[in-house]
Amino acid sequence: LLYLTVSSTYSLMNVFPIPNPFAAGTHFTFTLLGASSPSSLQIKIYTVAGRAIRALKIPASDVRIGFNKIAWDGRDEDGSEIANGIYFFRLVIDGESGKLGVTGKLMKMR
Repeated sequence: LLYLTVSSTYSLMNVFPIPNPFAAGTHFTFTLLGASSPSSLQIKIYTVAGRAIRALKIPASDVRIGFNKIAWDGRDEDGSEIANGIYFFRLVIDGESGKLGVTGKLMKMR
């Protein structure tokens, strides 16, 4: 006997930047659970001082239930390569059941 449960609320699992540390760019990978795709996804990257340096706005059509992989080129909003160091990211999805976010750490190292 096999029982399946489908939840209408979102859940984010296994949120990792790969590779981490990175030299030129990285991919944010995660598994999204829920009944339907979210209406939006945003990933913001911050310095350790809390200054936002980049916001990646991902179209809803590029986000799906299941495994997702979002590329980031390691550049700030001005297109400049970021300096070596530690950064934080905040991945936020928005959908029918509200907002859900996960915060993590990544490192730029050449």
